[in-house]
Amino acid sequence: LCFLQAENQTRLEFQMDNNKPNKLVFKKEDVWLIPNIITYFRMLCIPVFVVLCLVGGLVPGKENLVYWALGVFFVAACSDLVDGKIARKYNMVSDIGKVFDPLADKLMHMSSILCLVIINYMPWYFLVIIAFKELLMISFSPMLLKKKIIIQAVFAGKIASAVISGGVILTFFHKLLVNAWSFGTTVQNIAMSADWIVMLIGCILAAYAGVTYIVLMVKALNNFKRELAAGKVDEFGNRLDGETEEVSENREA
Repeated sequence: LCFLQAENQTRLEFQMDNNKPNKLVFKKEDVWLIPNIITYFRMLCIPVFVVLCLVGGLVPGKENLVYWALGVFFVAACSDLVDGKIARKYNMVSDIGKVFDPLADKLMHMSSILCLVIINYMPWYFLVIIAFKELLMISFSPMLLKKKIIIQAVFAGKIASAVISGGVILTFFHKLLVNAWSFGTTVQNIAMSADWIVMLIGCILAAYAGVTYIVLMVKALNNFKRELAAGKVDEFGNRLDGETEEVSENREA
């Protein structure tokens, strides 16, 4: 899972062995690479964000801390843009980064939505829809990567990420938006405003992208079974028919 980018597409390159499944290799010398240090920093931003957001939203008189939490959110998002560029430009791509960079993104984004739900800035069902999509990706990715199955990015998923990104940012200003322009209706005793409309559109697109991902995955698995039965690939997805073997790429729907 990036809510401040149209789509966070992570290319995973693995060691190829015709007799073994794909493996990630964590090297000691990669631990302190600059892009990985930036990723660690982003992970440390998460508890800071959570404390600021919850205290600001739940403790009377501390509302300004919610905006400080938004500032931490922006800093973390900017660091996500920086570490990837540095890794690619200076050849610092590592398996540690491939694992922890998207993990940090998903933790930050899910934490932000969870906190906004807890402080009654948005209803819980937005969290359920987005969490379902993320869990769907996490659950099936290891199996697909093991078989070197490529699931192409769904365009609706990219649009959903961009829309949800805008919705999350707007939701930090929910109380201001309600005072300025409200629909006069409430959901879970929370006044409805424009930020929810944006989030609702994003969630509908995310749900559509998740369903589309499932359909594409089923088709890809059926094709894999046919090729396995025909002797064109082995159980790990390695080509046995002489065709060029592609590096597995798992992109979010």
